[in-house]
Amino acid sequence: MIKASKLRKNRKYQRRRRHLRIRNKIWGTAERPRLVHRLDRDTSGVLVLARTAAAARWLTAAFRRKETMKLYWAVTVGVPKLAEGRIDLALAKLPGRQGERVVPVDEDDEEAKRAVTYYRVLDAAGKSAAWLGLLPLT
Repeated sequence: MIKASKLRKNRKYQRRRRHLRIRNKIWGTAERPRLVHRLDRDTSGVLVLARTAAAARWLTAAFRRKETMKLYWAVTVGVPKLAEGRIDLALAKLPGRQGERVVPVDEDDEEAKRAVTYYRVLDAAGKSAAWLGLLPLT
């Protein structure tokens, strides 16, 4: 009869092997993915992962040298009056019921940080909604 502790260890081992087989199939390599950068951790939480160590070094250096560009897509309720433009606001993190929120504030506010973003309407559904391309600079 097999002891329960050995059976649990065996199941854990089998789950780990299955996980590795799936990871290798998805990534196409036995090398584990590496976290390079977390974009806008206060908002989207999008991660940049590298498939190899060499790719991770290259991407990390590009982020350090500010050679990367962020392009966002957004769907809005309503359509902006101008088909393209610039948003230049002072923003600050303020506490809220569900954690911190970033909100527009007066430029003189000591917590204020200037944020500049260019936008363009890519498509619209009448006057109900718009698909925007956004290019944040700061």
